Amino acid sequence: MSFYSKTWNNIYDFISKFNLPVIFYLSWIFIHYTSSQLYIYYCSPNTHYGIYFAPFLSLPEQCSVFRCVIDETNNAIYGMWIAGCSWLMVSKILYPYILS
Repeated sequence: MSFYSKTWNNIYDFISKFNLPVIFYLSWIFIHYTSSQLYIYYCSPNTHYGIYFAPFLSLPEQCSVFRCVIDETNNAIYGMWIAGCSWLMVSKILYPYILS
């Protein structure tokens, strides 16, 4: 077996150990982080240039898309936290007391 096929098999085995919801959650985190970093880079640079030209740099369509993606991924992550905490509360904390 070649080095690349062994590496690919190791990566596949590592990823397949995760549940689909975990991969889904990590995907949302990755999209949120990437779009936040791209927004800072293209629409609000961390320089003196960025301070003076931020009102003009934030107007293009890509900046609107980045803001929309950041907002939607934030809502999705928030919803997943609510769902996860609700599941934890019901299944691990309340359910044992209901059965007893």
